[in-house]
Amino acid sequence: SILGSPATYDPSFKGPLERRSCTDVLCLLLFIVFLVCWALIGFLALTKGNISVLINPKDSNGNICGVDSDVIDRPYLVFFDLTRCISRDVLTTGCPTKQVCVSQCPEVFFSFSLNASSNGNYNRSYMICEGGVQPNNYALAVSWVAQSKCASWYLPSKSGK
Repeated sequence: SILGSPATYDPSFKGPLERRSCTDVLCLLLFIVFLVCWALIGFLALTKGNISVLINPKDSNGNICGVDSDVIDRPYLVFFDLTRCISRDVLTTGCPTKQVCVSQCPEVFFSFSLNASSNGNYNRSYMICEGGVQPNNYALAVSWVAQSKCASWYLPSKSGK
């Protein structure tokens, strides 16, 4: 035949190794230890962890938007200067701009330098400031924007919720 002749049974053949041992038991034990460790990590995460930190955004002061008492009525997050978030280090260090919790996402484009004029006519209801407060006069608004207590500009946005 093309494939050759079949092998015949040889009772004196002892196999490739004369002394065989079961190595899968050690691997099984290591795998069980691995699973127990992961179960322990999962249990600790559920009992000691705070899932709100992963689900909800956090402002620059560490408040969890919509959860912490200071910002319970403000579930959304606004970044003061999105252009500072464009860098390769953002994934490891985070965005280096001020972030504040707001009650709703901005619906219009806003720029303080475009919105304000030298005579002080500006719409302060559009201003987004730290702590949810708005400056009550033009001089204070200019000062707060310069100190990054208020956003100098922002874009309209929508929540992913």
